[in-house]
Amino acid sequence: MESSSPPSTYDFFISYTGNDEAWAEWIAHHLREHGYSFRFQKWHFNAGNSWPVQVQRALQQCNRMIAVLSPAYLASVHGQSEWNVFYAKDPSGSKALLVPVRIAKTELNDLHKTRNYIDFVGKAEVECLADLLHGIKPAEPTRKPAFPSSSESSDTSVLAPVFPGLPRNNLPAIQRFFGRDTELAKLIPDLHPDATGWGALIDGPGGMGKTTLAIRAAELAAPGHYDEIVFLSAKQTAMDPHGPHDESPFAVSGFTQMLDAIARWLQKPEITQAPADERPRLLIDALTGTRTLLVLDNLETLSDADQRSVFAFLGHLPRTCKALLTSRPLVIATGRRLKLQQLDQTAALQTLADIARDNPALAAAPETDRLRLITETGGNTLLLTWTAWQVGSGYCTTLADALAHLRSCPQGNDPLEFIFGDLLALFTPEDERIVATLSYPSEPIPVTAIAEISGVDEPTIRRALKLLTNRSIVVPQDGEEKYALVPMVAEFVRHARPEVVKQMGDRLADRACTLMIENGCEKRDRFPLLKADWPTIAPALPIFISGDNATLQTVCDALHDFFNYNGFWDECLALSRKAESVAIAAGDFFKAGWRAYEVACIYDFRKDAPSVLAVATRVQDHWSRAKVAKRELAISLSLFGRGHRLARNHHAAIHALREARDLLRSEDNETKDLAVATNALATAELLAGESVAAEMDLKEALRIAKEVGHAVIIASATGNLTELAIHREDWNSAETLGREALRLSKNLRYQEFIAADSRRLAKVLLRLGRHVEARPHAALAVEIYTKLASPDLAKALASFAECDKHPGE
Repeated sequence: MESSSPPSTYDFFISYTGNDEAWAEWIAHHLREHGYSFRFQKWHFNAGNSWPVQVQRALQQCNRMIAVLSPAYLASVHGQSEWNVFYAKDPSGSKALLVPVRIAKTELNDLHKTRNYIDFVGKAEVECLADLLHGIKPAEPTRKPAFPSSSESSDTSVLAPVFPGLPRNNLPAIQRFFGRDTELAKLIPDLHPDATGWGALIDGPGGMGKTTLAIRAAELAAPGHYDEIVFLSAKQTAMDPHGPHDESPFAVSGFTQMLDAIARWLQKPEITQAPADERPRLLIDALTGTRTLLVLDNLETLSDADQRSVFAFLGHLPRTCKALLTSRPLVIATGRRLKLQQLDQTAALQTLADIARDNPALAAAPETDRLRLITETGGNTLLLTWTAWQVGSGYCTTLADALAHLRSCPQGNDPLEFIFGDLLALFTPEDERIVATLSYPSEPIPVTAIAEISGVDEPTIRRALKLLTNRSIVVPQDGEEKYALVPMVAEFVRHARPEVVKQMGDRLADRACTLMIENGCEKRDRFPLLKADWPTIAPALPIFISGDNATLQTVCDALHDFFNYNGFWDECLALSRKAESVAIAAGDFFKAGWRAYEVACIYDFRKDAPSVLAVATRVQDHWSRAKVAKRELAISLSLFGRGHRLARNHHAAIHALREARDLLRSEDNETKDLAVATNALATAELLAGESVAAEMDLKEALRIAKEVGHAVIIASATGNLTELAIHREDWNSAETLGREALRLSKNLRYQEFIAADSRRLAKVLLRLGRHVEARPHAALAVEIYTKLASPDLAKALASFAECDKHPGE
């Protein structure tokens, strides 16, 4: 390198990060070769000395600085510090003391944008060297180039470092690339010349980004290892936001054409004139002694015979050569195989942000809409970008419009057909039934349920699901005991096979109805069975809603208690609203009233007084048209009372609830409804400060509930008696009652009651100074109220926070 008597000043300081050391060394070598002096950490910093001191000294000794720009450099604190030193020496840049060299695609910040940079990205070695020398030419070497004798090369190899950039290649440009770090980390070692095997295959559904990943992997794997990269594609058709377009002029159509294209790239045209059966051997001979990376794209378009020939050829590649293949799932594929799955959320958001730079309509879309797009397209790069580009064109003004357009694409511009159409042609009748069955659930369902619904025997289903998994149509979970469709496959199957989908939908609904009647209604001991099967039952609800009114009302009756016990408030609200509309359309005002009542109950749980009162009016109207009996009249009155109670209109609440209670009392027998009404009246009296009346009515409600066997009111009234004891600051009684109420609620598995009783008991224990004991009860209340989105969550959080103030007590 430099002579044994180094100069007191140097032309350049080379600033870089450890990730980019190969580039820095390449630059250093050519600076030396062209007579420039410099300081380069790898060659000139001594082990054992203080690194910061050596950097500071070098920065002071050097007239200019070359900064090796990359994402890693911009993220480096040390790189920024070194940049700032030379920036301060030349703020305007007029002296060209700071020379950035960009070696990777990098999003420059405002400070780094102030300097023109030498750009190495995508250039061959000769171009990079020419640009480097031209870029630094304004300042000639400050000394005569030293004679490059061996004595001056003691601190580095006499051989020039390998150029870290790309070798000669015909790789297509990548429009955008984000994420895939995990996949690249798996692929690149298989492409190293010393790796065993011929290379790797990337397979996955259409549109997942296999080609882009292969190109990026080749770019990263090639520098320093390969002299040639040959890219060939068998893709006959490509898809962009405007629709499919013909790629055949740029594609190879078979194995022989592939060999000929490689031969021409290697400048061996004579191979293309040899007999076809001799060309594979001749090409292997031509590749021997070379360092060539083959990238063969979209092999699924080749015939089975040609695919087998490709893999046979790859099995004879010289060790210094490797291949990287892409394909939609291949049954005959051999060798190392990477199944490409969906783009992760971060990379998908980056992709959308990049598109939004050129699409103002998409740029205006909130992140919630972008996240929904990612979810509904399943992270499929083609579906994601195709849908994003629809925003702002035609009638698509929002991402919601674009998603709707995706589901109803016109023939000739249907990305779902482009991605999944060829796979559908391979389906057996059993495959169609299985996939049609899975087109309904929104989450994975058990293999046993798939068998029951589809009517296909379980062994056949398991074999078929393995093949569908390999084809990236379904996704297994829980050790291949549950399966779900890949997103958007359901949309395509509904469009492509409507008859089979309807047939499986009818079977799904029949099974769901049977399960609800057998395990629903008031059979709370069987609710866990219903909950376990909920992923196969919920998808049937839209079928019932679009069906006959009588079946729909039977379903609602069967699910009412199940919804309340499990805290399925959103599900209850959605189903009851739609069932109310269906009942009205059918002239069934009796059931319309009950469905509206269920809606009001959910609003009551959520402490929404105006909505409870509004729906109570609706209930009253429905039942007046149905000419109902005293029971329904009393229940509609109690709804008004509950609404007024939430609104803190105590007088109106007590008046309505007493009227409802008295109406039910006029019946000959005590009933569950009377227990409910009396308990509701007592809670209104307690809120109004009428504790004596409240205690009397709570005990009365408890007595009636025990006589008629109403376990829910037994638990509720006991919880309300706990609240009364808290109000009176009778902490010992409150603890006893609170523990009993919680026991009863847990036996019922009634989530809202469990949360309320846990919160009360935590409050009592806190007042008794037993903070450690209170903590798990407060935590349980927080957990359940969070799931329920209950307004009582704030109270539970306050109790939980109080527990943490005294952790040792």
